[in-house]
Amino acid sequence: MWKAFDEMEQMGWIGPKRPRMVTVQASGCAPIVRALEEGKRFADEFPNAATAASGLRVPKAIGDFLILDAIRASSGTALAVSDDELIAATREIAPRKESFVHRKAPRACRL
Repeated sequence: MWKAFDEMEQMGWIGPKRPRMVTVQASGCAPIVRALEEGKRFADEFPNAATAASGLRVPKAIGDFLILDAIRASSGTALAVSDDELIAATREIAPRKESFVHRKAPRACRL
């Protein structure tokens, strides 16, 4: 997304203002959160990665430095949430019409 904003600005579609970039990871697999907290440019592999949300279980992200650079350049942040928080939020927002969360997403979290 960060790169796309630059490209859209170069084409004249948007101005120079950028949103704050935020990443949210499951606390059982949060290499980007940990790297940001530790001030690292690259994220170490997250040992024993585990989360109910299998699509978020990425213990070693390719392009981790790009993610970290974008968060820092935008004065953004990174948060780790528990599986319980993730599932509760999915259940809360999935029924909303404007949501992009599929209504069956909580089942994907094995509940």
